[in-house]
Amino acid sequence: MYFNGNVFLAAATLSYLGPFNGIFRENLLSVWKKFTKDGEVNYSEDYSFRETLGDPVQIRNWNLAGLPSDNVSIDNAILAAKS
Repeated sequence: MYFNGNVFLAAATLSYLGPFNGIFRENLLSVWKKFTKDGEVNYSEDYSFRETLGDPVQIRNWNLAGLPSDNVSIDNAILAAKS
């Protein structure tokens, strides 16, 4: 596990990516991953904002209440809940 890099990427996402669309978020996250790896801060290869800060039970409840299950919708809900 690479908690330091995962937490950094999740904190950066929480702090900066809220107002942007999914494509822009993915592009900027790719840049951050490169800088993180270049700085020798490791992160999980399967890093996911949802897996790092999301609560599976809460996400399921959101889906049952009508939230679409796509990544952008769930990321938006996590951003709203955590910020």
